[in-house]
Amino acid sequence: MELISATKKIQHATLDFGVDDNNNEFTQTMRLPNELLRVAADLGMEIEMSVYR
Repeated sequence: MELISATKKIQHATLDFGVDDNNNEFTQTMRLPNELLRVAADLGMEIEMSVYR
């Protein structure tokens, strides 16, 4: 992540996590570790989750 952030030609970076949508469950939760969120924020990166059905 630091290498991506330090590369001058990269102007925007997003970490995208693909998630399987489980339609059989009443609720579905997803947790991201605090350290991942902290590092991404410190490096100016966004995090998104793509839900696949």
